[in-house]
Amino acid sequence: MYDFQLDNGFIVDCIYRDTTIEKHNYRNTKPPLSAWSVWKVYEQDGDIDFIKEMYPKIVKQHNWWYKYRDYDKDGILNSFKIRLKNETELEFNEACAQVERIALIRLKDILT
Repeated sequence: MYDFQLDNGFIVDCIYRDTTIEKHNYRNTKPPLSAWSVWKVYEQDGDIDFIKEMYPKIVKQHNWWYKYRDYDKDGILNSFKIRLKNETELEFNEACAQVERIALIRLKDILT
């Protein structure tokens, strides 16, 4: 997925094997959950080099999200509070984003 990350941190929503049928979807993106995934891999194999490789990419993706998806600049926590008032799927998505943020902080602590 990070092979398709743009310089500004955006990662495409859908990457297709055969782009002659359908082009990659650069219109949308999904919430960043990769820090959580990287953390889970690290818990299994302890590969600090993998974390060092992935960390700058994760930061770049998060920075893109904070810049372009936090429209009113009131922070992610406020978004979480608003989402709690919404439907279950939105609550779940926001909870996943919070897990991602926590994993990112933990990765940063390991690397510094």
